[in-house]
Amino acid sequence: WDDQSLLIVIADVMGKGISAALLAALFRSQARSLSEMAVRPADLLNRINMRITPDLEAVEMFITAQIIFVDRAARRLRIAGAGHCPALLTSPDRSSPLLELCSTGGPLGLKPDSQYEQIEVTWPIDGRLLLFTDGVTDSRSPSGELFGMNRLKSWFCEEIYRGRDAAGMKGDLAQALDQFRDHRDRQDDEA
Repeated sequence: WDDQSLLIVIADVMGKGISAALLAALFRSQARSLSEMAVRPADLLNRINMRITPDLEAVEMFITAQIIFVDRAARRLRIAGAGHCPALLTSPDRSSPLLELCSTGGPLGLKPDSQYEQIEVTWPIDGRLLLFTDGVTDSRSPSGELFGMNRLKSWFCEEIYRGRDAAGMKGDLAQALDQFRDHRDRQDDEA
């Protein structure tokens, strides 16, 4: 966005195939065209939802999303969510090393007049932020067990204490999921 701020967007379209790909492109184009609203993620989600709900209703699909505006100078995060998995933020408090960051709000495309809310938190010095889709937590072992949020949190804490950078963590998570699935093919959005 600029030298002192950053807009982070993650989304997941319900469904697969060409329709899902087109809706993902529609969401992306709306987020980019409304980037002047980035400092207010809830307002940005409200506007995107109003614009794309007719298209989503027409194909009976929805999109989950989370938008985070990072104010680097003030070390603040403004977060708004639309039914998406919570972001995980490391905390300097060793007794509770992770914070789950999410704001309440249903997926995009269910009601055009939905009103999203945002939360604001301080980004701790040396803090790490993890955004993910349900493809991570819904990964299954051969016996059907879910990878789940608790396992993801444990993995994330271990990676932080190992001092891994983002690229290393990405590779390590892919490897951990692959081992958990016993090297079976990835499903849905596990890739």
